[in-house]
Amino acid sequence: KVYRNIIAREASEAELKSSLANLTQYLHVHHGKRVIVLLDEYDTPFHAAYLSRHGAFHEKMIEFMKVFLGSTFKGNDHLERGVMTGILRISLMDLFSGLNNVPVYSVLDDKFAAYFGLTEPEVTWLMRESGVNKPGLTIEAVKSWYNGYQVGDVVLYNPWSIVCCFDKAKLGPYWVGSGETSLLGTALKNSRPEMKEQLARLCRGERVTAIVDERTIFADINRNENALWGMLLFCGYLEVVDRQLVSDAYRYVVEIPNKEVKTAYSHMVETWFQPAINDAAYRELFDVLRRGDIEKFTQSVQNYLDQSASYHDLGTKTLENVYHILVFGMLFVLRDAFFIYSNYDGGRGRPDIVLIPRAGQADGLGIIFEFKSTGTRFRHSKKLTPEQIEEALDADVEEALSQIDQQRYQARLQHHGIESAIHVGMAFYGREVRMKQTRRDYRHEASSAASASLISAAAHFAAPPARTVPGPGAVANEDEQAEKRLRAGEFN
Repeated sequence: KVYRNIIAREASEAELKSSLANLTQYLHVHHGKRVIVLLDEYDTPFHAAYLSRHGAFHEKMIEFMKVFLGSTFKGNDHLERGVMTGILRISLMDLFSGLNNVPVYSVLDDKFAAYFGLTEPEVTWLMRESGVNKPGLTIEAVKSWYNGYQVGDVVLYNPWSIVCCFDKAKLGPYWVGSGETSLLGTALKNSRPEMKEQLARLCRGERVTAIVDERTIFADINRNENALWGMLLFCGYLEVVDRQLVSDAYRYVVEIPNKEVKTAYSHMVETWFQPAINDAAYRELFDVLRRGDIEKFTQSVQNYLDQSASYHDLGTKTLENVYHILVFGMLFVLRDAFFIYSNYDGGRGRPDIVLIPRAGQADGLGIIFEFKSTGTRFRHSKKLTPEQIEEALDADVEEALSQIDQQRYQARLQHHGIESAIHVGMAFYGREVRMKQTRRDYRHEASSAASASLISAAAHFAAPPARTVPGPGAVANEDEQAEKRLRAGEFN
């Protein structure tokens, strides 16, 4: 009767809650053997409930699953054994309170490592058996697109991606469009600017260090970055390449595993940072930057800040790194034309953003950005007058330009053979922006520095000074030596 009520969709909530446990009983009685339960993606209902109407059904889902799963896997005499798989260990403690002997294995554990995906020999065998024979579709290309998941000593491939690739005989992003990423995307969009910058670094192919929280609940995802890193890892958006034990806790060095996943990141980053600017505006942005038309670029930034007001609450006390991430996101779409570096070592410090033109760009013009948040200098002051704001913005812009020169941020551009660039100083106060630029020819500057060095050396030879005073030649020589060391790879 209970079974027929479920089939007819007339069952009570109590009958539904105990339905899986009852099924094990029916099968045990009929076959005379205890039952094995294999439950895949047990956490999918929690994802759906958490996303529905701002999580209105999440608590109800937890209460339902405590009985539905709890009665099946805990104290069930009809159960031989059970295996549950899911993305996270979310709610396990709530669902099975009092059941302390449940072994859990993740991609951070070595045991069962080979069973989280397809191994390399399996992929090679599948490719041969599927008869794929198409120019460009080599095992090396397949590796670059789909491998990279290091679990223990095993390198794994995503089964869905491999099957789709061999079936269609075409490389492409298959898996990233097949799963439910709404929860992850929402959490990342609401994350702090520092988290977004880390993700942007991952998109550039860099590795970052993160603390991964394996034991988490859904409520933690939006307020605990360690839980968010854990979700990225267990969803397959990251792979661990190293781990370091620091103060009794592991810090994991992670990176994007392959090209397929990188396309998902790129799409997410563009979605976060460009909520209100269309493709035409970005084509114009590229042309403006390539021409070095900073006046128009200033207006583009101003428009972007205005349109992003609902996304970032830009007050007068907004920190510099918030503006940094906003502008970085605005420029991210230009990554096909420029290498885009953020807070990357250059010269004697870390320039905020450096754009290095890729091969094939006709003018080969590089760009260095340095930001200042004017409002943070006056966080303890009373409200500034318009005249004071203008004066402060102008002063900070000059300071930003001066910092680029003093810290020799152009060293990174010169290391890549860039001979001319635009130095841009930017200052922000709330949603107001001030910008100033200077165009620099590094070839001319190097020639002038070399001449100054020769003149200084000749004067020193003709009349040895009574005391040693470093002159411009000494500074130029120091910079030249630093450049030689930089090109020789002695430091980044």
